[in-house]
Amino acid sequence: MAADGLLLMPLQPGRPGGRRLVVAGLILISFFGWWMFFVYDSVANIAHDLAMDNARRNFLGCFGIAMALATVPMVIGAFRWRGDRRMTHPSQPVPPEAAALTAIHWPAGKRGKSRGASNIQMLAETSLRCVIDAELARWAAEMRLPQGLIEPREFIPGRAQGSIRTVFRCLLAAPVVLLVVAIITATMWGNFGPWIALPTAAVLLVWMFGAAMASHPTCQRGLASVPMLGRISRGEFGRKRCLVGPGWVRRGRQVWKVGEDLMIVRRRARVRECDVLEVMMAGRAGRRRWTVAGTSDPMLHRLWECWMHPDPRPEFASSDLS
Repeated sequence: MAADGLLLMPLQPGRPGGRRLVVAGLILISFFGWWMFFVYDSVANIAHDLAMDNARRNFLGCFGIAMALATVPMVIGAFRWRGDRRMTHPSQPVPPEAAALTAIHWPAGKRGKSRGASNIQMLAETSLRCVIDAELARWAAEMRLPQGLIEPREFIPGRAQGSIRTVFRCLLAAPVVLLVVAIITATMWGNFGPWIALPTAAVLLVWMFGAAMASHPTCQRGLASVPMLGRISRGEFGRKRCLVGPGWVRRGRQVWKVGEDLMIVRRRARVRECDVLEVMMAGRAGRRRWTVAGTSDPMLHRLWECWMHPDPRPEFASSDLS
């Protein structure tokens, strides 16, 4: 264990998107099942009238192939979902002082119940505050902590994505907009189609392109401190505020305190640590997963400075001063 309540160890990189793949597989299976239910009778009647003995068999073969392909994202998503929740990889050795971490899992979504709270409290009582991936050791060593009492500040989680995914979302905007224009133009009567389709396409293109660019780590870091715009770009507009102070974090009724709870920071698979990192607060108040725009994110620095403050004051978490 490192000094000042910091533990460096290999952690399982985050693999988000598992649930989305499972849901996508279920939607495809439901669609093919619905299509089979409504179309098969028509195909069977046509094949009977035309004396096509192989038509139904070919139709069922195509349906079976489609169902098999629909299960592919479900299988991939299930494995990613399971790996995303692990704290450590099964093949990686775990230090004896951190053996209790193996019973702690990342929440499937953004939040989870307080499972493993006894293990977390046992680790926190040993003056452990934070567990970070071993590859972030250099960043942790370069961080400087403020001296003296600091005032509570707002922490705004991000929704940063890697550069490849940002480019993919930008490229996806054009075909989606063209599809919308085609649908509106084909379904509207008279000459009203283009007058409605073009403004709709322009708004949709700006929205999709802007949302994709706003999720890029550079934009996430640059807009973090801008009032109102920072919350909008990071996807936190209209949501509960999160306050951080020396030795505590509070979001609504959830409060995490030094000496009782832990902060865990890990990388994301196939993404550089300077672009995206995942943070989890875990303890009796539950588990909360956040995304930050890499090691240079000012919000991550703010959270780190408060949680690792040399003079923690967790008793102020629920006071009027915060």
